[in-house]
Amino acid sequence: MARIKPQARQAGHGTDDAVAIPVMGWFWQSNQWGRMASFETDDTDPAPEFSDVGFYEWEPFRPSTNIAHAWHVLEHFTWPRFYTRLIRTDTGHWRCDIELNGGDGPVRSGNAETAPLAICRAALAAVGV
Repeated sequence: MARIKPQARQAGHGTDDAVAIPVMGWFWQSNQWGRMASFETDDTDPAPEFSDVGFYEWEPFRPSTNIAHAWHVLEHFTWPRFYTRLIRTDTGHWRCDIELNGGDGPVRSGNAETAPLAICRAALAAVGV
């Protein structure tokens, strides 16, 4: 299988899954829809019909299209190991930079029309995927 360069990745399930495993360190877990990498929402109230059995609502992890999920990815790269930047360029696109070694190392960047996709591309480049 050919390796897809981070800057060539498009928003969607393939990029979302690629971020979940090597960047976030998650593992495959299928739900009733056959998808993976879900996390608990901020809503602490379980769905009323499932409150007796301890079931909580989960949402699919979609960092390439959902800015809240993408921000979670960016927060994974914390100081002092990393220095991160998210910039809106003159052309209206987004660039995300992740500097390794606390800002003293090489910079891994991602560019895209949307901030979530730029973050995903930079994150994948930073971990060498």
